[in-house]
Amino acid sequence: MPANDVTITATFTYSGSSGGGGGGGGGSTPSSGDATVTTVTGTTDSSGKTTASVPANTVNNLVDAAKKAEAKGEEAVVEIEIKTTSATKSAELTIPGTAFAKIADSTDAAVRVDAGIATVTFSADAAENISKKAGTSDISIAVESVDTSTLSAEAQKMIGTRPVYDFTLTADSKNISDFGGASVSIPYSPKSGEDRNAIVIYYVDDVGSIQTVRGAYNSETGTVDFTAPHFSQYAVGYNKVSFTDVGSGAWYYAPVTFCAARSITTGTSTTTFSPDAAVTRGQFIVMLMRAYGIEPDANPTNNFADAGNTYYTNYLAKAKELGITNGIGNNQFAPESKISRQEMFTMLYRALDELNELPEATTSKALSDFSDSSSISDYAKSAFETLVKGGIVSGSDGKLNPTDQSTRAQMAQILYSLISSKIVDKYLLDMSSLFKTDKYSLSKRCVLSTGAL
Repeated sequence: MPANDVTITATFTYSGSSGGGGGGGGGSTPSSGDATVTTVTGTTDSSGKTTASVPANTVNNLVDAAKKAEAKGEEAVVEIEIKTTSATKSAELTIPGTAFAKIADSTDAAVRVDAGIATVTFSADAAENISKKAGTSDISIAVESVDTSTLSAEAQKMIGTRPVYDFTLTADSKNISDFGGASVSIPYSPKSGEDRNAIVIYYVDDVGSIQTVRGAYNSETGTVDFTAPHFSQYAVGYNKVSFTDVGSGAWYYAPVTFCAARSITTGTSTTTFSPDAAVTRGQFIVMLMRAYGIEPDANPTNNFADAGNTYYTNYLAKAKELGITNGIGNNQFAPESKISRQEMFTMLYRALDELNELPEATTSKALSDFSDSSSISDYAKSAFETLVKGGIVSGSDGKLNPTDQSTRAQMAQILYSLISSKIVDKYLLDMSSLFKTDKYSLSKRCVLSTGAL
């Protein structure tokens, strides 16, 4: 087979608005700029494995470009693209360890590898962790297609014929699986009749069991985008859950479908969701923590006195430990009480703060713009202010209604809005630790990219 090229653009600065989320061809589409291109040759063998390496001097040029960009107040992404063919089943890129260390040690740039069959983005912190573990050893980043027949019966049922990939990161032939996580995009064409909101991403563990991870299908890029907490096997799956009281024309159809597919929420029975029913405090804390992948405390030693022994017990212990909730006083949580909007938004705010995922301000709205802002309790003001400015809470008829109760459908809508936008708008939001500008302002961003832009 003919050799494949790895095209590296050393610098690309631009101003303008984004062309959409990340994916196989890169994150956003710049509107103008000057590029310097260097080509590195790779090869594809008869088994469909494409391999390529990046010379140290090429990486050094990227580092120099990143430094110049950052000196001008711009943020940088070093991107390396492997141009694969239709026969490619796996792709592997090797980067000299000493050169990779220069990216991690002397810049705040993220590192993106577009391997055609998948794109992986390491934040600046992840790149630093990788460099520390690798030392001076060369770093190899590989993505390999997995034969679904080798998976467990459980995994095969949920995945079907959809793509499964094994992601590995090695240095000196030793696996580096824990480095702080990465953002991943896998190209995917939905099958006929598939509901986009029911397309999920699974982590396949060493014994063949599957676990849902945060991810969503991105219609703009034709990719499934997700956050991989570590490298292993990940698969595109499908899990459509239907309820008789959630019609396809209902405003909450997409949110409920999205949340149910990921087991963020279940129905009130095997066939009903009860969208208009009020949410209890216990139900909310479980939905919130499942949505963000916060594991319950397996063996709690310090829980609320009224935590009981039920589905929310261990979640309450973890929420208490993390400071997501302080309860209502006297070590009580009142899990069966209906939750108010200000209670809900406060716990949501604290969870996002713990995860370093508070939304950036996208509006100029202030609490004083709402006629009932004075009725917000002191403990909830920071939460309302942040979520209003972030466009998550918009109010109704000029009011925020802080003491009103929320329905199950409304809760699903809030989580859907936060999680789906976080994943689908991956280039702008999921890399929040890298990009501090809001999603509508890209004038100070620099992309050090590979491939056609």
